[in-house]
Amino acid sequence: MRSNRKVDGLLVLLGVVALLVPTAAMKAQGVPENITGSTLSAVAPATLAPGVPTNLCFTAHFVSPDDEYIDRFDVDLPDGWTIGTVAADSVPPANGCNPPPESGVDADNVVYWQ
Repeated sequence: MRSNRKVDGLLVLLGVVALLVPTAAMKAQGVPENITGSTLSAVAPATLAPGVPTNLCFTAHFVSPDDEYIDRFDVDLPDGWTIGTVAADSVPPANGCNPPPESGVDADNVVYWQ
């Protein structure tokens, strides 16, 4: 009887491992995670006057039914624009995050928040 319990326990353990291995392999291959419903819903102001310094505000809304998170948010601005500063702000305020959010400008006028 005891050997049957060990065999049954081993079969259950192998079944659990068989279920987990494909999941781990899919994540390792970079299968896209579900961020359905995430949007860049607003850019303000809607119109820009040429040659006039302007503050742009982007509203990004992130949703994930499978508990994903956003690691970085990029906006590619026209190459001819001069970027003065980039600031991180959020609702609720993200300044209390650990570590605090970083923001800046990468090559080719890509502004980012992470």
